[in-house]
Amino acid sequence: MNTLRVWGGGVYESEEFYNYADSKGLLLWQDMMFACALYPTDDEFVRNVEAELSSQIWRLKRHPSILLWAGNNENEIAIRSHWWSVNNYTEADQVRDYVRLYSDVVKPLIKAADSSRPFVLSSPSNGVETEKEGGVSSNPGDPRYGDIHFYNDFINLWRDDSYETPRCATEYGVQSLPFASTMLRHIDLSEWFYTSEQVVHRQHSPTGLITNLAMVFSHFPVPFQCPQPLADLHRCKYLGSSLFIDRYAYFSQANQATTYKVQTEHYRRHRGLLLPSGLGNTMCALYWQLNDVWAAPTWSTIDIDLNWKMAHYEARRFMSPVIVTVYASGVNDMGVTLVNDLPTKIKGARLQLDMMAWTNGFEPIYSEQQSVDVDSLSAKDIKASK
Repeated sequence: MNTLRVWGGGVYESEEFYNYADSKGLLLWQDMMFACALYPTDDEFVRNVEAELSSQIWRLKRHPSILLWAGNNENEIAIRSHWWSVNNYTEADQVRDYVRLYSDVVKPLIKAADSSRPFVLSSPSNGVETEKEGGVSSNPGDPRYGDIHFYNDFINLWRDDSYETPRCATEYGVQSLPFASTMLRHIDLSEWFYTSEQVVHRQHSPTGLITNLAMVFSHFPVPFQCPQPLADLHRCKYLGSSLFIDRYAYFSQANQATTYKVQTEHYRRHRGLLLPSGLGNTMCALYWQLNDVWAAPTWSTIDIDLNWKMAHYEARRFMSPVIVTVYASGVNDMGVTLVNDLPTKIKGARLQLDMMAWTNGFEPIYSEQQSVDVDSLSAKDIKASK
């Protein structure tokens, strides 16, 4: 893991943050502070934007950690996905104002201040393809171009084939709940149950209260106190128990860790691999999100008290410079890929493949060894001899 994204719904960070990134060799995808909203384009607002961006770009451009400037977070895809319905403000009106703000104001201002780095109008976007379409693509987030954001809590996220194969994934994730040791420092013990006023108040995913239950318990045992189908699990009275939420917090973190592992390894194994469909050559994977701003069910891997969730421990493994990733490639098939993010070639690595079975006491039912070479900064599929 060598890159962080400074999200457009937050703040321009302190000098201490950028200096630290410089000193540690971290790269920063830097959003401008526009996110998930429609913004005005009147003269007064535009003057305010020009003053703010001029100040921030001139402050930040000296930092070698800055990798790329992005005009906003999700505002382009929001227009095309019809996130908002505003009376007497059509989609064409929204496109017009979007282009005026980001193409006509933000882009030239940044290019004038720093022409040395790439600039994209939005994240996600289709990059130069978006600009060819006038600044707003008919299909933002096309996996053949630019970068994508991926969220879908209604599918099996433990399967490799659930995911798109983009050029770059700059945002993806699922929620988990911090343990009681964190939450009870911020809410009363009497509120420590799944449907309490405080827990519900802190749930900022519109469907999270319901979909998280179905997503987590599609992989883990449903409490016997809840005979309802998964889709109706939120109606179970046992959700009012602290015993339930303790168990749920553990399972939600295990689900998040597994999901992040499967999805990140999916992207990493397509590094340098262009599929016949034209998809692939995936060169980045940035999960959402690293840290929290409060104690709540969120997508983070580190909670508000700086405790690592399970997914952060897992990230040390799935983001290692060299990994062996195993994935389901069909009903009865699996694939193995060796990913090498080192600047040097791996020569003659000894790779052992063992196949286990539940019915064999976890003794291998098949084993083989191979000597493997993998080029630097690349991935290589491993084929079993049988």
